[in-house]
Amino acid sequence: MKKLILLLALIVAITTTVSAQTDIQIKGKVLDAKKEPVIFATISLIDSLGKAVNFAISDEQGNYLFNLKQGKGAYKLSGSSMGYSGAAVSINISAIPETVTAPDIILLADTKMLAEVNIKGKKALIEQKIDKLIFNVSQSPMTAGSSALDLLKRAPGVFVDQSDAIKLRGKSVLVLVDNKQIYLSGDQVAQYLKSLQGDNIDKIEIISNPSAKYDAQGVGGIINVISKKDKKIGVNGNLTAGGGYGRNGKYNSSGLLNYRQKMFAVSGNIGYNHDKSPTSGELNRTLSGTSFSQNSSSIKTINSGLAKLSVDFFPNEKNTLGFGFIGNRASNDLANNSLTSLSESGAINQLNLFSANLTDWNSLTYSLNYKLALSKDENLSFDADLSNYENDGDINYTSNNANNQLSQPNTLNINKTMIKIASAKLDYERVLLKKLNLETGAKVSRVTTDNMTRFNQQIDGNWENDVKRSNVFNYDETIVSGYVNLNTKLGKKLSLQLGLRGEQTRSDGDSKTLDSVFRLNYFKLFPSAYITYDFNQNNQLGISYSRRIGRPGYKDLNPFTYYTDQYTASQGNPFLRPSFTNSFELNYTLLQQFNISAGFQHTKDEFEKIAVQEADTKLVKEIYQNFDQFYGYYIGANIPVKVLKIWEISNYANFYYTDYTMGQIRSKGSALQLNSTSSFTLPKSITAELDMIYFYNNAYGIYRVKPNLYFNLGIAKSLSDKRSTFKLSIFDLFNTNRSSITANLGTLNLASNYRWEGTRANLSYSYKFGKSTVKGASTKRKSSGEEQGRIKN
Repeated sequence: MKKLILLLALIVAITTTVSAQTDIQIKGKVLDAKKEPVIFATISLIDSLGKAVNFAISDEQGNYLFNLKQGKGAYKLSGSSMGYSGAAVSINISAIPETVTAPDIILLADTKMLAEVNIKGKKALIEQKIDKLIFNVSQSPMTAGSSALDLLKRAPGVFVDQSDAIKLRGKSVLVLVDNKQIYLSGDQVAQYLKSLQGDNIDKIEIISNPSAKYDAQGVGGIINVISKKDKKIGVNGNLTAGGGYGRNGKYNSSGLLNYRQKMFAVSGNIGYNHDKSPTSGELNRTLSGTSFSQNSSSIKTINSGLAKLSVDFFPNEKNTLGFGFIGNRASNDLANNSLTSLSESGAINQLNLFSANLTDWNSLTYSLNYKLALSKDENLSFDADLSNYENDGDINYTSNNANNQLSQPNTLNINKTMIKIASAKLDYERVLLKKLNLETGAKVSRVTTDNMTRFNQQIDGNWENDVKRSNVFNYDETIVSGYVNLNTKLGKKLSLQLGLRGEQTRSDGDSKTLDSVFRLNYFKLFPSAYITYDFNQNNQLGISYSRRIGRPGYKDLNPFTYYTDQYTASQGNPFLRPSFTNSFELNYTLLQQFNISAGFQHTKDEFEKIAVQEADTKLVKEIYQNFDQFYGYYIGANIPVKVLKIWEISNYANFYYTDYTMGQIRSKGSALQLNSTSSFTLPKSITAELDMIYFYNNAYGIYRVKPNLYFNLGIAKSLSDKRSTFKLSIFDLFNTNRSSITANLGTLNLASNYRWEGTRANLSYSYKFGKSTVKGASTKRKSSGEEQGRIKN
């Protein structure tokens, strides 16, 4: 619409310029009540008979210009713009001057119209498109005190387990932020998402079958977190501050500032989050005749800060040049106490275990973007990123027998990880024929990681290095990829898109201490296809297919042993193979709001965690292992219901079945997820939401998650200034959210119960300032695709 208005204004300007040699010029300004320019306002020139003889559109300074042929007489200038009440001024031309300056047209905000626009423009909480599901959270009162990870826990089909691993229908996913992947995975993905304030998030996209344009990483699909983008001329922004309490206090604050002019734009965002929360758990397992029982409690304190800056230059209509920076820093302080009983052959050993884990990590990302509009139907864009990540952690372990005598030497585990990622990509788009569109591009990325773990024991008051449990691991990976997409419309009802992506991967891993070296070098193709058929405006059918790859996280390849306590640890597997998944989905939409989808997935070499036990130490390690085959089936439905004028319910149901096979071992199970959110529009600018989230037997790998039901409540109140908003959110309203997991594989039997903080309340206040007119700074694109989703603490 904006381009159409500008084109129309250009045509008018050209037309009036041609005739300017003999015409009278009438010029003026359109302003609002604060004497600020109103851009893209429509001004009509009306003669004494009430006939509109010409019109114009105001520019970015609110100026307009008419050329008049009629000469003398009385005229009226009428101005209008969406969100304003109409206004008019009169002019009387008694002579024949070359230029007439009209009085300013002052437009007053139409509060009634704005209210109507806001109500009509409110999006449904859940929108099902033919190629994605959209979870609109921007207007949700439950963003108060929420992080991006909290919002993901509410997203349809998404499951976040007790270790903050993100799954979609039991499968791992590629996580993007603003269409580009962050340079993190595992614990660090969760940490980064926790640093993103919910009040700054617009929506979450869930893409089951991404096109060939996306990186092929993520066998379960893609989750894309989209930030709010303020598109306003001049200076504008918002400030948010909030605090909350569960069993401990927490607080957060953030600020956004935009400045945009015709030739350039600057946008900055900064935020800080402090969260202190307890957890508790029970773990019982038997493996190879050894019984293990543990009760634990911990307190985790997180302090994190996030800063973003982007600068865009628009020298002309064809060229856009941008620079971006993202910095993230966090510290995690985790104190854990546990009582552990180990039983073997009738002998019982009971220990009090204590651990103190302090981790600091920071990340810096620099980006460069350039876009060239070669023509109306042809675009070229280039994106490059450079990122650095550092992670330093110390874990101090102390264990005592039940009689409080020291049973094991005090130990100190020091971990340090450094990751560097450089990537660049080039994309080209062109309309080949009237109904045939081409997308193609290429990308190269390079990842290097340096990892060090040092295990020290305190013997006779002195710290000594345990060489057997210390290691150095280096990893180097290069991926070169290219893609092509063709989409067209065959007739009025049938649309088709075909895509093909190719990726060449070379990786080298070297464990210095263990003297273990591995190398992978392979080229794979990833086709995709989409067919949609519109029976009519209210009935649409879609079929999609894609092939994707699951690359292990960098930590999962690292053969280090990471200790939770004396008897529990996790270890990387340098011999993990990437997995490959073929996904098919059928999607039907009725009346543009009701949707049902069904899909099938087959994966070769799927990898998930299994547990093994060392015979001498009784240490149980969780290690990623390749399964032979995976089969998954799912069906989902999105059913919105309008109960009353003030009450709407968004309902989403997702049922899936998973089947894993590894040799003679088979793990299979079904799961059901229900998300139901009631939204209320109440008098006095009050809105409210009530969440119900239910899981029945969630399943992934060898693990099964028992049924779980919990509720969230959110209330928002907008003040009369239309700039201030209070939001109150209460999570886990009835203190019922917990995770109960079982696993059975070979001789392993495991049962665990995990409880989060419980009911917690958060109150936030936000204030918007600056102008409320058009277009602001863009968000920086990042060329790095899948690399960001594979870094782990």
